[in-house]
Amino acid sequence: KDFADKIYDDPLIGLTDPLELVTKIKDQVGFRYMTAAVPHCSIDYHPYNLQVVVHENIDPIDYYTISATGVTRLRDDETEYTTLGSWEKEYRDYQILIKIKTFSNFRMWKAFAVWRKNVRTKKISQCKNDLSENLFIVNDSLRPALISVRDMCYRIGDMNLCRFDKDHTYHLKQFQDAQMSQLNEVTDRLAEFRELVKEVVRRACANALFEAGFPLEESGSGFGSPDPDDEFQRDGTSVLMLNQFEMQMYVEQQEKATYTEQASKRAHCRRLTSFIRLADYLIVHTMHTLAVNSVSMLLSYLVTHSKCNFIPDSALIPLLSP
Repeated sequence: KDFADKIYDDPLIGLTDPLELVTKIKDQVGFRYMTAAVPHCSIDYHPYNLQVVVHENIDPIDYYTISATGVTRLRDDETEYTTLGSWEKEYRDYQILIKIKTFSNFRMWKAFAVWRKNVRTKKISQCKNDLSENLFIVNDSLRPALISVRDMCYRIGDMNLCRFDKDHTYHLKQFQDAQMSQLNEVTDRLAEFRELVKEVVRRACANALFEAGFPLEESGSGFGSPDPDDEFQRDGTSVLMLNQFEMQMYVEQQEKATYTEQASKRAHCRRLTSFIRLADYLIVHTMHTLAVNSVSMLLSYLVTHSKCNFIPDSALIPLLSP
């Protein structure tokens, strides 16, 4: 009992200042146990923030002993010995280092860097998911159709609505006949182009619904052969969109499907409606570009000829005479 009381009455027990401990341990006999004064997760933890404790309070996995000759660390069955003078010098060097801005702000910087990385990763993941769900070009079913439509629009954009030879002088009848011939040719090509685009988009929508788990039959599904008597198709306001498309997409098997399945199918149909509208916008833009380029070319032709001295052909002189 007297020995135990003597141990607990030791003035070094509870001491945490390394410099004070080094000064006092030099006059002591034997050694003392030390362990971390704060948990490893604390912001105040560092290798020299130690506390003198009795043997019962040490961490058997990681603890220190200090004596007048040196400091020994015992961790995971490994022993590391440092002389007392070296340990004191290392502690003083450590105090100087932590006053450098890089090291003093390290914990705050690390916390901010981890927070920033997590936020950035979360936002990137969210954007990737949004793009995968909403961007048509990344959809395996709709991407080939969209690329095909853009390719056809690019090819059709090379046409010209007007036909004229810059080295030839037209009278009115000749010019009118040339333009009507060009108009008929352009009309036929645009009609063929429209049917091709409709078929490409129709098949892409059918494949997208099938891959989503909603197989459609050709009849009554909104994806069958176009009806020439359809009122919407006769309307010139749109090139692609079918009459009541959004309603006809989910008519089939509606009575057998559950409410959740019907809601999911309606959501897919709304997305496909947006896809058809996008294809329609591409074609409308192509038509606008085609008209602008043709008118600009015609204007340039007329402006160029208006600046030249007009000398009519001998065949046109009787027509120009009063």
